[in-house]
Amino acid sequence: MSTPWIAGVTTGPDLVARIRAAAARRSLPVEEFLRPLVGNKGGVSWLKELGRAHYPLARTITRVSDLVEGRPITPARTYQRQPSAGSTDRAVPVDDPVSAPIDREPCFKCGVRGDIGCRHRPAAPANIHGL
Repeated sequence: MSTPWIAGVTTGPDLVARIRAAAARRSLPVEEFLRPLVGNKGGVSWLKELGRAHYPLARTITRVSDLVEGRPITPARTYQRQPSAGSTDRAVPVDDPVSAPIDREPCFKCGVRGDIGCRHRPAAPANIHGL
């Protein structure tokens, strides 16, 4: 696959200069000129980021070239996320409650089990799941 370079343009600042010149030729504000390319999500900030790019992606160069030359703009890539390795689509059953951990460590003063409680520590909450 050949790289679709614009003749003599290799950096982000070069692309920004071409965009600004094309907008001036059409007597449009830069943000309005960029709207078909970036939508309503802030053309000026996109232009600043493009200006910082030393080596813009080939698809960015192609889309900017389409905009500057008045051709239909190549659609942006859309990505569909792959599920992470451990995830599943299994629904958690409603009758499978997760019980809260109960601290059964003995009291540091009197030695009574923690889930029973004493005057130094409150008792653990009652088992709401009937286990």
